[in-house]
Amino acid sequence: MSKYEIERMAREAAERYNKYRAPEAMIKLLSVKDNAIEALISGSFCRSCGLYDWIEDYKYELMDMIGTQIEIVYIEQVNEESFKVKFKIK
Repeated sequence: MSKYEIERMAREAAERYNKYRAPEAMIKLLSVKDNAIEALISGSFCRSCGLYDWIEDYKYELMDMIGTQIEIVYIEQVNEESFKVKFKIK
């Protein structure tokens, strides 16, 4: 699968994610490199639900779009309501 195809599917997954989860959580695609996707998730989700659940929701959207397993590599807090997340395509 090419970088272009992965990026297109990651953007479509982000659009679907944001359609159903905003304004509590929004995801923004940051980069696609070497079968890895970096995204920024932000919102008020930390006060209303578990952070990991919101992040896993995007992982499942990616798996539906790409058709393979996705692993969460790291979660880095950027500020009180934003986290940078790296996903790896297996």
